[in-house]
Amino acid sequence: MATSSWVGGLKLVVAGFGSVGRGLISLILERSLWRELRVVAVIDSRGAAVEPAGFSGRGLEELLSLPRGGVSRASTGRPGWGLEEVLDHVDADVLVELTPSDYETGGPGLRHVRAALARGLHVVTANKGPLVVAGDELIREARARGLELRFRATVMGGTPLIPLVAAIRHSVLEVEGVLNASTNFLLSRVEEGASFSEALEEARGLGVLEADPRLDLEGVDPAAKLCILALVLGHRLKLEEVVREPLGPGVEGEVREAGARGLKVRYVAHLEARGRVRGEVRLRRMPPGDALAMAKGLENIVKVRTRENEVVLKGLGGGGRATAEGVLEDILAVYENLFKPRALTERA
Repeated sequence: MATSSWVGGLKLVVAGFGSVGRGLISLILERSLWRELRVVAVIDSRGAAVEPAGFSGRGLEELLSLPRGGVSRASTGRPGWGLEEVLDHVDADVLVELTPSDYETGGPGLRHVRAALARGLHVVTANKGPLVVAGDELIREARARGLELRFRATVMGGTPLIPLVAAIRHSVLEVEGVLNASTNFLLSRVEEGASFSEALEEARGLGVLEADPRLDLEGVDPAAKLCILALVLGHRLKLEEVVREPLGPGVEGEVREAGARGLKVRYVAHLEARGRVRGEVRLRRMPPGDALAMAKGLENIVKVRTRENEVVLKGLGGGGRATAEGVLEDILAVYENLFKPRALTERA
């Protein structure tokens, strides 16, 4: 139940304490925002750490010092507690949902978002699963309850693609881009002469791939992002409706053949918004001067075409800190909509 006042600040429950969750807490500390953004609980797979008044800066530092899956070892730890137990014991205003994406059922993330909305909490999330599985339902529920559901970090992390598309949604004709940093890294390495298997092992070693690499290599991750962009445009696009071409060992020949013709190869996600919405993810050849061809390594580049213009956005495709930046922007937007604090805007 939302209970904050200007004096108390905005009370946050953070569900999921992996790289994005830790990045978020680090940013709150670095920007000295822990008094205004009061983290009252952090939940991971084994339990929670709870501080009803909000963790102090030192308390947040303690959480960051704990190993993965270890927040319940904190001095304020509650082993075995999940979101329901936390919300039964603390007042909160915003659920920050950062658990891993589940594209089949929505997973814990969908349960968390539904529970939060039912209890009157605003929601900020970087989890694509709930939006892909039940995004239209969640948006309707949030609107009906007068709550905010913000998810800019689900696509391009901290790069503001979703706010841009939302702002010009009535004019958007299509969106296409390099939306998966992992596969772009693989293609970049193959362009540099590595074999696909060598590039894959390198990506694994760097932690670039999803825990289940098929989400990257079979185009599920960029397809999910197309579903979310369609949602922003007011359309319902199911994941299974997106045509996907997998990326595999044969790509070396494709890259070599394209290179011999002076072309580049990129793994492109395309959303057609004219008439019936359609999505596809596939390898595409393009001239080196094409904006998408300029994506290197872990970069994302997206072109948004409108009736009168074309806008190009470039940014890091992910990573804990970059995604946490997007999450923090959404949290600050909720805060400012509630409190309109000029000082916080200036400092942040």
